[in-house]
Amino acid sequence: MILPVEKFDGLGLVYVPPQSDVKPTDEYYETNKITWIIPESNKFGSLDLFRSHTKIYRIADGKLISEHVSYARRGGDPILIPVHPSSYSCKDKSQYYKQPFIKHDRVKNEPTK
Repeated sequence: MILPVEKFDGLGLVYVPPQSDVKPTDEYYETNKITWIIPESNKFGSLDLFRSHTKIYRIADGKLISEHVSYARRGGDPILIPVHPSSYSCKDKSQYYKQPFIKHDRVKNEPTK
């Protein structure tokens, strides 16, 4: 999707709201489904593992324009110490928001030189 520079923030990302927060002026929305592989537990030292499946849709026609799947682990440390458990997540999600959008710095209807 080619978008004007104004649609991008200082980090080069386009804000895509969750489906529940869409406003009439928004052009895109995202959905996110979390699937617990090892269920979340409040037990100290427990291992939690989940899959996150995020999709970006264009509102105008409902077309799926991007999709991202990642996995994350929290806890399960071999040595229990009284601090926050370690965690790990694959794939940097910020790249997911950059991938479907291309920044175009020309003003609309400007003649090509």
